[in-house]
Amino acid sequence: MLDIFPPDDPEMEAALGRFMITWGALERELDHGMSVVLDVHGPLALCVSANLGTKSKLDILRSAFFTFYCDHDCDAMDHIHALLDKIGDLSGRVRNTAAHGQPVFHPALGDNHPERWTWARYSARKTLNGRYDDFGDTAFWNAQTEAVREIIVEFVRACDAASEYVLSLTPKTRVSLFGHSARDA
Repeated sequence: MLDIFPPDDPEMEAALGRFMITWGALERELDHGMSVVLDVHGPLALCVSANLGTKSKLDILRSAFFTFYCDHDCDAMDHIHALLDKIGDLSGRVRNTAAHGQPVFHPALGDNHPERWTWARYSARKTLNGRYDDFGDTAFWNAQTEAVREIIVEFVRACDAASEYVLSLTPKTRVSLFGHSARDA
C-alpha cells in the first residue's frame, strides 16, 4: 500500500525551505520599496501593502515608478519594468508551486523511470485538462533561490536610486510630484 507521506528528503526539504525564506525576503523588500517609491512612512506603506498579493504589489510599484520617475530616468524604467515582470513570473510559476504544491508519487515506468516523489502543483483555470508543474528536483529549488537573491539585489538598487532621486528634490518639487512629503512632515 502506498504511504501518504513521501520519505524524508532533507536536501529537498532544505532547498524548498531556503526558497520560501528567500521569497519572504523578497516580499519584505517589495513592502519596503512601497515606502521608498511612494515617499511615505514605512508603517503607512505597510498598511497599504500588508493585505495585498504579489501581483497587486507589483502593479502599484510599476505605476508608482512610472508616474514619479519616468521623466527622471526612462532607461532605468525599462529595467525596473523587466525586473517587476520577472518577479511576477516567478510568483505565478514558482512561488505558487512552492506554497500551494503537493507531494506527488510517480510509480515506476520501467528501468529508466524508477518510482519517485516530486513537488508539484495542479491547476485547471481554463480547461478541464489542467496543468501540472513538476518541480521535484533539489537543484531546481536551489537555482530558483539564487535567482530570487539576484532579483532582491537588483530591486534594492532600484529602490536606492529612487530614494536618492527623492532626496535630491526640493520640498516644493516633492509636494508637486507626490502631493505631500513624508520627510518634510
